[in-house]
Amino acid sequence: MHVSDTEAVSRAIEVKQRVRDRLLSFAGVHGVGVGCKFIAGKRTNELAISVYVHKKLPLHALSSNQVIPAEIEGIPTDVEETPVAECFDDAGRYRPLVGGSQLEYTTTEHPAPNTTVTHFNSGTLGCIARARRTGKNVILTNGHVAAGCGDPSVAISAGLRHGQPDDTNDCSCCSKCWATVVGTVVDAKIDPDAGLIQIDKCVDVTPNIREMGPIQGVLNTAQINALGNQRVQMRGAKTGSVKFGTVSPVSMDSNSICRESDDRPGIVRAYSHAIRVDADTNNMFGQRGDSGSAVLDMSGNLVGLLFAGVVGTGSAPSYGVVARIDRILSEFQASWDLEIITAQNAAALGASAAAVPAPHAFAAIEPAHAAVEGFQPTEEELQLLGRARDEMLATPLGQRVSELIGRHVPEIQVLIRTRKRIAAVWRRVSAADLFRGLVEGIRSPERPLAQFVSGAPLPERIAAMSRVLTRYGSQGLVADLKVISALAADITSKSYGEVLDWVKTEPTNRLEAAP
Repeated sequence: MHVSDTEAVSRAIEVKQRVRDRLLSFAGVHGVGVGCKFIAGKRTNELAISVYVHKKLPLHALSSNQVIPAEIEGIPTDVEETPVAECFDDAGRYRPLVGGSQLEYTTTEHPAPNTTVTHFNSGTLGCIARARRTGKNVILTNGHVAAGCGDPSVAISAGLRHGQPDDTNDCSCCSKCWATVVGTVVDAKIDPDAGLIQIDKCVDVTPNIREMGPIQGVLNTAQINALGNQRVQMRGAKTGSVKFGTVSPVSMDSNSICRESDDRPGIVRAYSHAIRVDADTNNMFGQRGDSGSAVLDMSGNLVGLLFAGVVGTGSAPSYGVVARIDRILSEFQASWDLEIITAQNAAALGASAAAVPAPHAFAAIEPAHAAVEGFQPTEEELQLLGRARDEMLATPLGQRVSELIGRHVPEIQVLIRTRKRIAAVWRRVSAADLFRGLVEGIRSPERPLAQFVSGAPLPERIAAMSRVLTRYGSQGLVADLKVISALAADITSKSYGEVLDWVKTEPTNRLEAAP
C-alpha cells in the first residue's frame, strides 16, 4: 500500500482509530499515527500504522502481550522511538496584519503580598479568516496561543486582548495612535489546537504569510490524506524564516506538553488526527514561539496550523505537529463558518490584495514581482518564461530543483540586503543580464544558452555567487549550493532544448547530497 493511495490511507485511519486506545495502553507508547514506514532509518512510500514509544526495547524485555504486532488488519506497523512533542523572534509590527508574525498577551499574578509576577505569552499569527456568521475578520492561530494552556473559557469570558507584536498599547482606533493591540479572543479549542481572535475594525488585513506570499487555497480532507511523503513549509515568529519538512503520518494521536511561558509548568494535553512533519536534516520545523504558524504545501495551499514539536539534539530528528485545517474548519463551522482569506478572495472580503509572491526558483518571472533589479520583462517575455517554468515543473527533477532553490530564496534576499559584499557580487554577476539571456535562449532553443550572455562566462558568474554565499550562508544553503553548482556545470554549455531533454531524463538522485 502506497502513502499516496487516498483510499488506503482513509482505511488505515479508520483502523488506527479502532485500535488506538489498545496501542496507547502498551507500556512506553505515547502516540499512534498513519504515515510512511521507515526501514533501516530510511523513509519509504509504504503505508504503515506508526507507533511512537519513549524508548525501543528488545523483544526479550517485553511480555508477550506488550509486543506491537507486525501488522494490524493487513496494514504494516512501524515502531519509532521519539520524545513527546512540546507546544512551541520576529518582533516586528506589521500592518496590514500578516501571517508568520508575533502575537503576545501578558498576564499578572500575585503569589505573595506586595509581589507581582508578569508572564509574557507569545506565539505566531497563523492567517486571517472571515467569520461568515458575524461578518468579522478573525486571526486564526492555536487555541493555546489565543487562550492559554488551561480552560479556554476563562480567557474568552475575560475578553483577553492580544497584540501584534505585543500588547503594550491598547489605544482607541479613532485616535490614530501607534496601537499594538489588534483584537480579542472569541473562541478556542484544545483538540484541534485552534483559536480565534476577532480583529478590531480599524486594523487592515492581508492573505500574506511573511516571506511566503499569499495563501493560494485550502486543502480538503482527501488532499490532506494524500500528503504522505510530500514537502510542506512554514514561517514562525520565533524562527523568523521559512522552514521546510516532509509529511510523515497524516493522522497522528498522542500527547503534547503545553507551556504558556518558560517560567510556568507544562500541562500535558491529548491530541488526535494531527499531521507530523519531519524537519530537514540538521534543521528544525519550528520551535517554541512558532505555535500557530500556518503550514502550506509547496503550491501555497493551507494544510493546517503548527502547534507542537520536538527540536532534536545530536542525531535525534526534529519534527513539528500540525492541526489539520479540515478539522479546524469543521470544529468552527457551526459558530463561525470560517472562510480563509486567500489571494483569490482577498479583494471581495476587503483585505489588502497587495500580495508579495512566495519565494521560489521562478519568483522573478511573476508578473507583479520585480525580483531582479533591472529586469522588467514584457508581456511576451513573461509568457516565454512562464512556459519554461511550466515545462520544468512538469518533470520530477525540475520540481525538486525548484524546491531546492526556492527554500533558500528568503535567506539569499536577506543576505543581499544586509551584506555589502554579497550585494556587490550580486550586482557584478548581473542577474538581469542572465534573465535576458535566458529569454533569448528560450526563443532560440537550438542555440547554447551561453551565447546569449555577454561579458563574463556563465560558469564564472555562478562560481562567484556560490563562493560568497558559501562564506556567509547557513549550513543548509551551503550544502545545497554544492548540489546546484554541480547541476549548473552540466547545463551551462547546453541549449534550452537540450536542458529540457536533460531534465526529463536525468534521475532525481542527482540531488541526494542535499539535506
